[in-house]
Amino acid sequence: MTSNREKTIIIGAGEQGRVMLDYLKAGGCCIGGFLDDDEHVCIQLEVKGYPVLGKTADAGLFGKCSRFSVALGDNHKRGEIMKSLWERDFEIAGFVHPSAIVSKSAGIGRGTVIGPGAIICNEATIGDGAIIDSGSIVEHDCRVSDFVNLSPGSLLVSGNRIGRYSWIGARATINEDVNVGENCIVGASSLVTRDVPDNVLAFGIPAKAMGVVDANGRKVVP
Repeated sequence: MTSNREKTIIIGAGEQGRVMLDYLKAGGCCIGGFLDDDEHVCIQLEVKGYPVLGKTADAGLFGKCSRFSVALGDNHKRGEIMKSLWERDFEIAGFVHPSAIVSKSAGIGRGTVIGPGAIICNEATIGDGAIIDSGSIVEHDCRVSDFVNLSPGSLLVSGNRIGRYSWIGARATINEDVNVGENCIVGASSLVTRDVPDNVLAFGIPAKAMGVVDANGRKVVP
């Protein structure tokens, strides 16, 4: 029998939460249920057959007997909740999908999720609370900071630095030794050939600055 201490509670029952549910089940994890702040979700009582146990603020009721998976696509919100849980010494589960390839010399931070088919190459490092989505490739000597999201099929060619809270769109490519600052958004299918400063929205081939990103990670186009 699986004890409560071995169960994982997923914070976030939206799209990312349902994805995380599939990942955890593929890894043989025992799911305890969901926490979600959406009133409509709480009324449903269950998601995909698993109970909705309450809201995020209720995490303290379970923290001593369970671990958490913070499944939120919003980088800032995910970071805020993770830091709050760590401050209370609660365990946040990281996850590497069985089909992902991670070099033995790569470093993976706390609570980070590596999706199916992702590849993390030699001497690359991934910070805390990052999401490396399906099919993404982080080549050698890259540094991906805390609470970054690499969307499906994105490619960091080598020697790249991606700043905290940045979001790299699906199938975007960051050329060799090119850096992306903190709190940036790089559009889907973009080719980044020059450094992107902090708080910039960039997209295109080659990618150009097209707007700014506010403190909550939302794009603002002039």
